[in-house]
Amino acid sequence: MTPTPSRLRPQQSGFTLVELMVALALSMILAIAILNMQLKLGQQRMRTSDIAVRDGETRAAMDLMTQDASGTGFLLGNMTAPCSALLTYDDATTGKYFVHHEIDAVPAASGATLPFSTTLSLNYPPVGTASDVLVITGSTDASNFNDAVAPMIHGTANIAYTPTSTGDLPLDPSHVPTTGHVAIVQTTDTNTSGFPPVSKMFCMRVPLTSTPGSNAWHSGGTLMPPTFYAGFGTQMAAAGFAGPMSDAVLYNANLVDIGDPTVVTPTPTQTTTVFYVANVAGIAAAGNVPVLMRAQYSLLNDAQVLAPQQIAAGVVSLQVRFNVGKGVYKDAATVTSTKVWDNVCSVRVAVVTRSLYDDPDSSYVWTPTPLTPGTATAVKPASAQTWATGSVPFTDVPVATAFQHRRFLLQQTDLPMRNWQLAKGVTC
Repeated sequence: MTPTPSRLRPQQSGFTLVELMVALALSMILAIAILNMQLKLGQQRMRTSDIAVRDGETRAAMDLMTQDASGTGFLLGNMTAPCSALLTYDDATTGKYFVHHEIDAVPAASGATLPFSTTLSLNYPPVGTASDVLVITGSTDASNFNDAVAPMIHGTANIAYTPTSTGDLPLDPSHVPTTGHVAIVQTTDTNTSGFPPVSKMFCMRVPLTSTPGSNAWHSGGTLMPPTFYAGFGTQMAAAGFAGPMSDAVLYNANLVDIGDPTVVTPTPTQTTTVFYVANVAGIAAAGNVPVLMRAQYSLLNDAQVLAPQQIAAGVVSLQVRFNVGKGVYKDAATVTSTKVWDNVCSVRVAVVTRSLYDDPDSSYVWTPTPLTPGTATAVKPASAQTWATGSVPFTDVPVATAFQHRRFLLQQTDLPMRNWQLAKGVTC
């Protein structure tokens, strides 16, 4: 019997419930894998961006240090007669006395006030972290050695004046500096750092306050010690000079008028530039963040001419070492105690930074790398280079427990003292 059309069932095709459930499960697995990959890629982008930003900021900061260092050597006695040290005094500052070299470093201590500043008090580093204040003294140009603008005046042996007790300095009357200006007195004395001891030049910053005689100038006021030139005696000895300060030391001195301290516009060409680390609030939600800062002061009277500027965020340590020859690096305190500032031919700077936030991967814990050596609890900048015998290597930078989920970066650079080397014949 032939079936009627009403009894025919069409052939049906499709997925069973089991097949649909399997497909759905596979789709969910694939979606989870894609989302996880996107999350990882997002974390990697954030990590790469953070590293790139910190690397770029630190490199820019080091370029700025190099640029500032290139202007050193002019002020400290010109290229032909460089001073071994510049002695300054400022009654308004906490330290009062300060010895400037073309490039120097002061150990950073939270709560300390820099000796050449009445406005800058350090709030970094915390106890246990080493950091320095890099101090660069120099001139942006050599215009202060143009005799037509700022004459160099030679002292004369005139026993009628006693400059160490009255502040009067006998000068050649054929040149007339300007009352109210600031000058650099250049003179020489036996320096005990060499063997045998040799005669070297040192400088003193003094104000030109009056003219007591036809061939003498008086120095007084807040930029001159109460005991006048004799007040520089302690600094003189610390800088390696035999001393004591005497009229005989001053009689054949040179004097260079370097400008009017009341003129701040345009910015003085003779400056003290400082790089230091400060705790700055409000950069990250976690609270205060260490930031590398740059500030500038007039060498004429220590007035601030460039307010502190933030130049690199996340910097936890700035350390400075001085190459005194043959790859032997010393810290500033050792260079001073061994009296070898004249031998400095380059400066090694190490900057350690950390990310501003915890790593996006919550399981990440700080791990040292060949470029940023250390341990789980410290970054070790000293391990990133070879140190010659007698060196004072960089100090370890501790990684606090609260920051073990951050990433740390170490960068180093050498600042060559070309002007210093050219003037003194020093080679690394």
